[in-house]
Amino acid sequence: MEKRGKVAVTVVEDVFVTLAKGERKALGMPSFPLVVVPHHNSADAVRDQVRNEVAEALPKILEALTQSTIGEAAADSFAPA
Repeated sequence: MEKRGKVAVTVVEDVFVTLAKGERKALGMPSFPLVVVPHHNSADAVRDQVRNEVAEALPKILEALTQSTIGEAAADSFAPA
């Protein structure tokens, strides 16, 4: 999407961060922003816990979408604290 001039961000579960970083580099977009969210086994996920994590990730998603340009280091700064 970014290559087509559309603002985008990838939301990735923490267990897939290494893969996501490799893919963005292989695709020639090393500064493409990633927002990292916790991985849940769907059987164990508690609705309120997931809702809280989404509420925590949403501002990071919006920040990544509204920054005009970011460097590679900043592209990884959207992981939950």
